[in-house]
Order: sequence, then C-alpha cells, then structure tokens
Amino acid sequence: LVGFTMKNFAWDTLSKATDNRATKLAGGTYGELFKGSLSGGQRIAVRLLRNDGSKSQDDCERDLRALQQASHENVAALLGFCAERGHRSLVYDH
Repeated sequence: LVGFTMKNFAWDTLSKATDNRATKLAGGTYGELFKGSLSGGQRIAVRLLRNDGSKSQDDCERDLRALQQASHENVAALLGFCAERGHRSLVYDH
C-alpha cells in the first residue's frame, strides 16, 4: 500500500506481538481482533481482516484512508497496518 503515513508492520512482528494470536478479544464481520504487545511494551490490538475476496485492494486503501483520519474519544487510534504475504491486518492502540 502506497502513500500512507502510518506504520507498515511486518507480519512476523504482529505474529510475535500477539503470541501467534493467543488472546482473542472479539470477532466480527470484518475479522477477528487479538490482543498484543510490541517489543517496546506498547499494548496493541490487531484485527485480522477477512480475506474472502470481497474487498479489492482499492477498497482496502480507501478504508485505511478513512480510518487514518478518524478521531473520537471512543475510537481506538489506528497505528498501522500489515499487507504482507496475503495477510491484511489493522493495528490499533489498546
């Protein structure tokens, strides 16, 4: 994904941060949400987006741009994303 100012996380980093998806926080229409922690101790939540082919690359980029600009006290800050090796994930502050 090109043109984003948010961090592009490597899949290996997210897999390690979530202890291979050990703690599921929620599931839903858009995918499952897992608890994690980055190497510096920052707590994160990682949403693994469903990869059922229903969303194109353009759809995902459009969604990312909208989420990047969202700001509300009840909305977790979007820290970054992963679009590597067939994995599409969103990374939130937790």
